Amino acid sequence: MEITVDKQTASLRKMKAIAAGLVLLMAVLLFILHDLPNPWVPAVLAFVEAALVGALADWFAVTALFRHPLGIPFPHSAILATNKERIGANLGIFVRDNFLDRKVIQNKLSGIDLSRTAADWLSVKENRTVILARVSRTLPIVFESVADQAMYKLLEKGFRAELRKLEISPFVGKMLSLLIEQNQHQRLIDELLNIASEILDKNRNSLRQKVEAESPWFLPTFIDTKIYQKIINNIETSLAEIGRDPHHPMRRQISTAFSEFVVKLKSSEQYRDVGEVIKNELLNNQEISSTLQKVLVSAKGRFLAELGMPNSAVHSYLDQALQRIGVLLVEDAELRNGINSWMVKAITRLADTYRESASNFIAETVNSWETQTMVDKFELEIGRDLQFIRINGTIVGGLVGLTIYLIKQL
Repeated sequence: MEITVDKQTASLRKMKAIAAGLVLLMAVLLFILHDLPNPWVPAVLAFVEAALVGALADWFAVTALFRHPLGIPFPHSAILATNKERIGANLGIFVRDNFLDRKVIQNKLSGIDLSRTAADWLSVKENRTVILARVSRTLPIVFESVADQAMYKLLEKGFRAELRKLEISPFVGKMLSLLIEQNQHQRLIDELLNIASEILDKNRNSLRQKVEAESPWFLPTFIDTKIYQKIINNIETSLAEIGRDPHHPMRRQISTAFSEFVVKLKSSEQYRDVGEVIKNELLNNQEISSTLQKVLVSAKGRFLAELGMPNSAVHSYLDQALQRIGVLLVEDAELRNGINSWMVKAITRLADTYRESASNFIAETVNSWETQTMVDKFELEIGRDLQFIRINGTIVGGLVGLTIYLIKQL
């Protein structure tokens, strides 16, 4: 910013020097040529005199815009300084009526397919990389600005409040109903069969000891072993058959029992009460609360670490998500039109809501500037261009003077 201001200041000073140099040149020529006897001198003097008048007049006009010429308080001079309030108010009104007007915004946005533009932009890998880079830089700052304990308490408070409103038993019943409708509960049965097989395998010794303990004392050990092996083999065979055959009678019985259980979850007052008891015990369990907090902190650290690695799974997932959004917007014209319509309405509503505030903000900001600071700001921005008025005034004034002189001679 400082480099830009210095360049502007240097440019302004350069143009002021050129304009002042032309005035000085005209004054020197007027002094030198005044008493020369050459026949062409009157024409040149007519040019020089008119140029000097034009230069001085335009110098006065330009200077009077910013300050009193020569420090003398001429009427209608130092225009910016003496009209600061009115300028600020008019500038705010100008922005309000020409940039934040509903019709202006609607006309401007109606011809732009905002969502398609966004979709095309997201289709470019480099653009998605830019978004992900900014997310990677911003999210850690957001997370680090909030202490883990404070963030957890906030999430936990919201989670607990919502969970207390939720009736667990009917909710779980509805979720399981979706599984049954899509026949996905068969996968759940398969998982239960696998769990049963694992439990059976891990408890072989316990089952053997149980068989031996329950057998009569007079039975030989090899008979106990055969009984144990027969039980294990029958169970393993049955589990394998149920797992392989989707139409196995036992699988159908399990499915029927599962369906009946789901119905009870959704409608039974007894199951509803049990669900509420379990829910409240979980919500009040401090060990679960502590475990969830540790999981949250660990997940946050892992997520941030993955986010900072360009080839990580998180980074890849976010990139694919952005790409899918772009493809969806390209393929679905109805969705694009809906988003465009919503964005136009949202932006115009936002402009309607804050246009007066924006106008007042501009006026108040200008009014809050120290007067000399405001004058310096304006002069820095437009002063260079105004020096061309002085230069043009010098040249055009001289040409007009020369033209008048030649007409008089004719």
